[in-house]
Amino acid sequence: MGDRRGEGAALHSLGVALLEQSQLARALEKLQLALKIFQEVESQSEEAQTLADLSVLYWELEDKQAAIDYCNCAYVLAKKLDLSLADECQELRQQILESQS
Repeated sequence: MGDRRGEGAALHSLGVALLEQSQLARALEKLQLALKIFQEVESQSEEAQTLADLSVLYWELEDKQAAIDYCNCAYVLAKKLDLSLADECQELRQQILESQS
């Protein structure tokens, strides 16, 4: 069967690298696959990080509503898990909202 969590981590890393290279369509594909795997294997901390990265990606795509939605999901999960990512999500959400004006 294989290591699904490891597969998710590899897809996540690839997605982030593609995001940093502005290869947004490919990054979206990899991050969505990683998110699905993390949800399947119930790796909530990695799910939260992937949701936050998807938020950044959608912001780059100028889909600010999707960016806010993913950011909110990441925040709720990070807050539940008491991750420092929750603070990062709050800052990201504020930046997205400020960019709308």
